[in-house]
Amino acid sequence: QSTTIELDGSGNSTVAPADIDSGSSDNCTIADLSLDKMNFSCDDLGDNPVVLTVTDIYGNSATCNATVTVTDPLMPTIGCPADINAIATSAAGATVNYSTP
Repeated sequence: QSTTIELDGSGNSTVAPADIDSGSSDNCTIADLSLDKMNFSCDDLGDNPVVLTVTDIYGNSATCNATVTVTDPLMPTIGCPADINAIATSAAGATVNYSTP
């Protein structure tokens, strides 16, 4: 099944095979569920195709395709300097120097 994930404050997120699997089964025991891509970042915003592989204890496997939609819910933050007061001593104005935050 397809799923949507959100990036964290560092711009990263992870999806597990269980997030994609919607009830895989086998007449023998399933040994492994794996995804071809589990880690996502800002470079992956939007729809990303993934392949889920299910393998049983005898090495038989099946695959299915799904989509992981990556979203960025965090708004950017802005750092502005405090107000600076300057007195213009001529009609040409004044030069103001400040340090960037």
